[in-house]
Order: sequence, then C-alpha cells, then structure tokens
Amino acid sequence: MLPQKGTRLVAKVYDPLYFNDDEGYLNPFLCMDKYYTHEANAYMFLSEFQGQWIPKYYGSYSLNLSVDSVHTRTVRMILVEHIQGITMADSEPRNFSQSARQSILKSIVDIESRIYEKDILLTDLEPRNIIISSPDSDQPRVVFIDFAHALFNRRRDDPIPFELNDFLGEYISPLLRWNKSKDRDYAFLDWIDWDWDHWLNAEFAHTAANITPEMRERWSDD
Repeated sequence: MLPQKGTRLVAKVYDPLYFNDDEGYLNPFLCMDKYYTHEANAYMFLSEFQGQWIPKYYGSYSLNLSVDSVHTRTVRMILVEHIQGITMADSEPRNFSQSARQSILKSIVDIESRIYEKDILLTDLEPRNIIISSPDSDQPRVVFIDFAHALFNRRRDDPIPFELNDFLGEYISPLLRWNKSKDRDYAFLDWIDWDWDHWLNAEFAHTAANITPEMRERWSDD
C-alpha cells in the first residue's frame, strides 16, 4: 500500500544500461535481476524492522522506459521511504563526539546481529549504505539501506559457501561475530578511537548468556 499523497519516497531502478562493469566480465541483465530480487525479498523478510532500522518498503514495480518513438524497454523498480539524513561515507567522524560515534557503532552491531538472526547475511555493510538520520543528536538514529547483495540463509546462491551455514534462526552474540579478530569493524575504523574489544565486551555483556559451547567453538579464533 502506498503512503498518503505528498509523502517523499525513493525510487530505486535496476537498469542494466547503467550497470558498471568496466572489465566486461559480468552479465548486466543477470546482475540487475539478482540485485532486484534480493533487495525486494530482503525488505519483505525484514518487514518488522521497516520504519525503524531500515526504510519502509512500498513494493516492487515494472517501469517502461522509451527507447525511441516506437520501442520501450522494461526495468524493475522498488519504492522505499525517503530517509532524511547523511550517509556515514559522506560524514566527517571528527564532527561527532566519541559518545555519539559509540552510539552509532552500537546500533550498527545491534542491527546487523538482528538481521543475521533472520538468516540474512549483509555482504555490503559499508559506510555508504548506512544513513545517520539525526546527526546532531547524542544518540543518532541509524538506518541501513541497500540490500542488493544480501544473502539468504547466510549463503551464496551458487554451490560455493560464503560462510558456514550454522545455527540458522538463532541469535549469535556480537561477542563472537564482532570481536576484533573477525575484522567486521574494518569498514568503520575512521570512526573508532577506542579499544574495540573492551568496549564490545562491555556493551554486549548481556548477550553472553545466549552463547552455547557449540557457538563458541564455531566462532573460535583458533
């Protein structure tokens, strides 16, 4: 269902014509179809997070574009909520206090972990795909965007496993998946000027009770 008239939305169009592959190794039609299907389905799988951690989703559509006076071509499109804010990639970390940056990183770890619990692995969790919608607040709101590269059941579509497919549907403590040895914080190093593991252990100590011996063995550093 579309929102009331006057609501600002974002139309994301999956057009093979503008697919960027300078090397020419990839099929733009297959790639755009995959991006579209993965993103549309990710929004539906994560419906309970819409309007809070991810934009509200208003459906997928086919869009007919004119080629010339006679011919048209059809591309896919989704409509999502417009999030007022700025991406982390376009932000200057030094403009945020340490406490604000810690709040942002805690939200990122929280959101990613809850999405992983839904058996979706985000392989493109980068600053360009995270919007800070209230940058002047001491506790900025964090919103994830762009799920074109999301993996369902935490695995790739082809037979090569991206990550062992263990503990589907279970919450995995960030103490296991986000500690320094896993390098998940790598994309956000410009934002971090504190001891990551010490902070992580303090912020997510309450999740330790969810860790089973099997989980600890699976995510062991050995």
